[in-house]
Amino acid sequence: LSLQLVRRSLPHNYPEAIRLAAEGVIDLQPLASHVFPLSQISQAFRISSEKSDGVIKALVRPSISS
Repeated sequence: LSLQLVRRSLPHNYPEAIRLAAEGVIDLQPLASHVFPLSQISQAFRISSEKSDGVIKALVRPSISS
């Protein structure tokens, strides 16, 4: 398994971004375009890497059912 991370912001931006999200000024819900159970992690990675199905961000949540 190889992970590659990209930072699109600087650390000094985080407190402001967190505050805006916490206050509801920014709605983060639309950013999670796809949510998958852990059992479908392969599909989540495939869709994300292929940028298919209109994916913005795919989340894998172990607590949701298939």
